[in-house]
Amino acid sequence: MGLRQRGKALENLYFHEEELSFRLHGMRSRLMGLWAASLMHKDDANSYASEIVAASIGREGDDAMFNKLHDDFVAAGVGVTDDVIHDQMTNLLRCAADELRNGIAQFDGKRAA
Repeated sequence: MGLRQRGKALENLYFHEEELSFRLHGMRSRLMGLWAASLMHKDDANSYASEIVAASIGREGDDAMFNKLHDDFVAAGVGVTDDVIHDQMTNLLRCAADELRNGIAQFDGKRAA
């Protein structure tokens, strides 16, 4: 394998890993939104999950999602500690990774359904 071919292979691997990371975090954000919606007894859990996905996209990512969840829990009067939110973020990241690994999830990044 020539140097250019090796460079292209590494570039392709990088882009593939970035795409998987994006999908993984999107799936986790959606699961976080559904979890939080159930605790806050939201009428439209899917709509709220989409809000959480939108909050998680961007430079601040996890911090923005965490802050939105924290603020929404406080506003709804739901007693969820910061540690519980962080633990759930970790647990649902593992669940999303398992789903991706097992090919269960069909998440195309264009929709949060």
